[in-house]
Amino acid sequence: MAVGDSALIKALSYLGVGRETTFGTFNTLMSGLDFISHSIKTQKDSRILDQIERSRTLSKRIHLSKQIGGEVSWYLRPMQTADCFFIHNAFGGAVITSATVTGETVGGGGMDHIITVGNFDLTYSSLCLNARKGPSTGGIIWQYHGVRVDELTISAAVDEPVVCTANIICRDSTQVSSNIETQLTTTSNPILSFVDGRVSVETTFASLTTSSIWHVQSVEFKVKNNLKSGSESRRIGSDILTVLPPGLQNYELSMNIRFDTTTAYDSHGLSYQVCRFCGQGGNTYCSSDGLWKYGVRHYVCTPCRDAITSGGKA
Repeated sequence: MAVGDSALIKALSYLGVGRETTFGTFNTLMSGLDFISHSIKTQKDSRILDQIERSRTLSKRIHLSKQIGGEVSWYLRPMQTADCFFIHNAFGGAVITSATVTGETVGGGGMDHIITVGNFDLTYSSLCLNARKGPSTGGIIWQYHGVRVDELTISAAVDEPVVCTANIICRDSTQVSSNIETQLTTTSNPILSFVDGRVSVETTFASLTTSSIWHVQSVEFKVKNNLKSGSESRRIGSDILTVLPPGLQNYELSMNIRFDTTTAYDSHGLSYQVCRFCGQGGNTYCSSDGLWKYGVRHYVCTPCRDAITSGGKA
């Protein structure tokens, strides 16, 4: 077979996600992620050495360190295991405490999960991935070890499903033949839609349980771990990362809302606000399957912009 005389069908690809208990040590994984796209790649650059060698061309070079990472995007399903693995890792992989949601019936499925912001040196310090590009016959399979989420974005807008995007950095990658498609589990959990959500902004968490909501048209939340993947995390004698420590964790929350009163505008001038946005809960906080809520404590807003443009838009 000549190079380039066939094609792989991308619709038959898969992405399996697991958790590592030791950074960089591949672990068993059985959770599949239905994804929109992923651009994980292994990059191995080289540098041509500039020297006098009795020639008009330069012929010597050295290979540089491996750079492995990319972006994974998917529609958010809070009850899907692989989705939760990415979100959990974005917050450091610390232990999760769970409690039944207030108002939920005994034995019901509504649970409150509190994720402690960690430093990645915890129980589940990193993820591992098995990605097949193409069908089971002829598809190319890669395994990625020591995977950590550098940046996680969750966005929602009118007439759109809720989308998660994770920018990841990996310690190493290996091309393998271990096809695990039959081991992966995915379920028909509902995808969160824009009609299932709400956004509230109050001064205390207790106030967020009221029926007061903000009528926003779009919302986007980001977690940034600022992972250190440069030369400070490598060593002489290896071309892969030795460690992958986090920097300071930053959060960003942006919303788009109609400018009909000054209430929203004025509230952004206060230094300490509390915000929560949730899905599959409609206009009230219910305990239905798939409910997903996130609370932001003490956010400080950047300048609020009230713009007027042409085109007949409010």
